[in-house]
Amino acid sequence: MCKCSCLKNSEKESLRPLSVNVTMPPKGTPQDRIDIITAALYKTMKDKSFLKMMKAVGSPSNPLHGEAFKKMIAAEHKQFGGIFKKVGLKKK
Repeated sequence: MCKCSCLKNSEKESLRPLSVNVTMPPKGTPQDRIDIITAALYKTMKDKSFLKMMKAVGSPSNPLHGEAFKKMIAAEHKQFGGIFKKVGLKKK
């Protein structure tokens, strides 16, 4: 749990480790290439040996893209944005 004195206990309790890996193609990448890469990533993330390895290192596989990914980022920002501001973290 966070020991920061500027947060309420309820805010401290909501903090949890978060690991997000994002793969984004360069701007202008043709949609058919994006579709091929997305399909390959999803296939990998469903592979039994990949899932076993991810579980062993404590990092569950939960692939998201498109609107689902945007919603997840918006929810994380809503939850943690105010906390970051309170502790003085700023964008570079």
